[in-house]
Amino acid sequence: MIESRSMRCRTWIAVLALFAPLLASCGGGGGDSSATAIVVDTLLDDDSAPTGVTTLRAALAQAGSGQPIEFAPGLDGGTIELTIVGEEHTVLRGEVMGMRDEPSGPVSYLVGYFDRDYGRSALYARKNVVIDAADLPSGITIAWTGGVQDPARVLAVCGDLTLRNVAVTGGVNVAEALATSGPDDQPRTLARGGGIAVWGRARLTDCTIYDNHVEGDFDPSRDRGAFGGGVYANIVEMQRCVVSGNSVLGGGAAGGGVFSVGGAQTSLDTALIEQSTVTGNRISGLFTYGGGVYSDGGGIGNRKRLVVRTSTIAQNLVEPAPGLPPFVLAGGYWRGGGVYVSNGYLSLEGMTIVENHVRGVARTDDLGKRNLAGGVAATITVPVAGAGAAAEEDRR
Repeated sequence: MIESRSMRCRTWIAVLALFAPLLASCGGGGGDSSATAIVVDTLLDDDSAPTGVTTLRAALAQAGSGQPIEFAPGLDGGTIELTIVGEEHTVLRGEVMGMRDEPSGPVSYLVGYFDRDYGRSALYARKNVVIDAADLPSGITIAWTGGVQDPARVLAVCGDLTLRNVAVTGGVNVAEALATSGPDDQPRTLARGGGIAVWGRARLTDCTIYDNHVEGDFDPSRDRGAFGGGVYANIVEMQRCVVSGNSVLGGGAAGGGVFSVGGAQTSLDTALIEQSTVTGNRISGLFTYGGGVYSDGGGIGNRKRLVVRTSTIAQNLVEPAPGLPPFVLAGGYWRGGGVYVSNGYLSLEGMTIVENHVRGVARTDDLGKRNLAGGVAATITVPVAGAGAAAEEDRR
């Protein structure tokens, strides 16, 4: 079975190499952020909007790469209730893992990052996107209304995304079986980014990302993980934001509030969360990491940095998925109630990290590693700086 999977991975690599010049990658070109803004002047979605008004969906389709989308003053504090799944098969980049035999047994390895099917999105664009509600005192809210009965994430961008003074809520991203297999025999859509999924740089300023959900399956493959209940992005740059009440469920689950890949396939080397609050997020699974924030350090083989400064990470939860039998739970990992970092580096400056919780079945593996870890957990050194920094060991 392992040998067959490796052969399939190699076959798809060869196919992708042949067609690489024909595949559009994410984030090409910076676009013109100084261009005249397109102004959204209705809270309605396309199907219910009268002729002559500009909906957010229409503005997203019309805007050039990097062209700002703004809002009429009369929409201040309003909610755009999205009712249409704009893309059933959202294509973003994602890791593909293979398996090889070693003397010690089967070992997984990173094949590379390729276009993958992320499933349903209410809004989707393959260009740089700027949605700017900074001129509205109370901002704007973008909400998916379908719930778990008709799941879709709120917004996906293959490129860079800039959001200012925007709230994103109601997104539900669920892994669903694919009728035909995609690259690396992808059997199900990827469960990533309940509110926002970005393969590029996600610049969020004065935003609120709340009450979004991601649900994956329980396959143990790393490239089937459920990631980023609120935000999933290659690089996250977040200032004065609140990420709250988001959740992730899956066999492998990470980043209940925020998941940053950390800059895979780019020269970008630092993800940033600044003057923000990440609270009340949850991940449930068998291998679970980072109830509030997870960074993958740029991916396997990279050592890129996550900087979190002058922020609060509190009351996030890492726990086993409900209904798992005891013999399965005996092999689980639950780590980083507040923050978890893999591969790269973590810098915490002037932080408050308190009342995050990790629950699970305690054990020590054959390498002497504990499977439960507290408020901050990492595979690397964690420098902590700044007056008034506080950290609290998670209760289990």
